[in-house]
Amino acid sequence: MSEKIGHLNAYEHLMAAEELQTSIPKVISFLRKSKGSYDFAFSNVGRLDMPDNYQAFRVERLLGVTVAVPWRNATTLITTHFRGHTDIALVSNDGFLPYAEAVAIKETAVNLLLKAAAVPEVVEPRMAANY
Repeated sequence: MSEKIGHLNAYEHLMAAEELQTSIPKVISFLRKSKGSYDFAFSNVGRLDMPDNYQAFRVERLLGVTVAVPWRNATTLITTHFRGHTDIALVSNDGFLPYAEAVAIKETAVNLLLKAAAVPEVVEPRMAANY
């Protein structure tokens, strides 16, 4: 990580981002109006191959892998695996997939996964609302 950070040219990145600043509202407007070419996306980030110890602290768990784009249909299922735990997140735009339907999908998916894995103990999944 330190090696990658050392190769970053922060000034160049900041200047490029500054130039794009005036275009961002137009891009977001376009993305929110366009239907997109899919109903659902699946993103398997997979096993995160990174050390869990960094000098004086230890990474116990990674949370919050998400979709950070303003698509009209951002419905995406994301999975990651780190330190023996698989994290599954269902992310969507409330204007495209109402919250109640997202909760129903999440509950059905968790129940199907638990049944398929024959997990005897049910762990309540976290549900985060991102608007």
